[in-house]
Amino acid sequence: MYTFLLVINLLVVVKNMIKKYLVICFVLVIAILSIILFKFSNTYLPEHTLKYKKGDFRLSYTVAATSEYDNNWGADKAFDGNFDTAWAVYGSSPVNLIVKPAKPVKLMALSLFSKETVGGTFIETWHKVKVTLLLKNKVVLTQDFYFKNANKEKSQNIVLKPVLADQIKLGFSKPVKVNKNDEKVDPKVVYNTPPHPPDFCPNYTEIVMDLNES
Repeated sequence: MYTFLLVINLLVVVKNMIKKYLVICFVLVIAILSIILFKFSNTYLPEHTLKYKKGDFRLSYTVAATSEYDNNWGADKAFDGNFDTAWAVYGSSPVNLIVKPAKPVKLMALSLFSKETVGGTFIETWHKVKVTLLLKNKVVLTQDFYFKNANKEKSQNIVLKPVLADQIKLGFSKPVKVNKNDEKVDPKVVYNTPPHPPDFCPNYTEIVMDLNES
């Protein structure tokens, strides 16, 4: 009888150990997947080299994003001065865009322009924009902007404290999912040509930067 009870207790201990082991394994798998997804979402695609011009001020810079719908909707299309092209992302997960000027500059302001679809009733854009300015890899300014009426206004303006920076990071999140009348929109109505994207694909036809040398 004693041996039987010993075996039962041993089995209970082993069972509990297996449960703990499975829980630990599950937690580790979730942690690893989270790290992989975080790194993937913050991996920039190849850079595009562009030219900035304002009066006599000339500057070369690169721009890269963590998502582009395809080569026809690259991040450079938001900086080409052409409102008939656009940078669009694939899906509505948060995305980042980074601008690296050839030398430190002051970003005075930003103007963001988005595209209207579904007969002009839906604006494909974001509600939230996070601006982070860096100089020699140190953050010199960070500021969040929330555009409540982004579903009604296809342009947003941002004014910033002028500080020298050699990297301009823009983070976009909270995609617009309702039309100008605050009615929910089905992505398939927006993208009616198969294959349909998995979700909304926010875009900017132009991101206009106001840069100063000093």
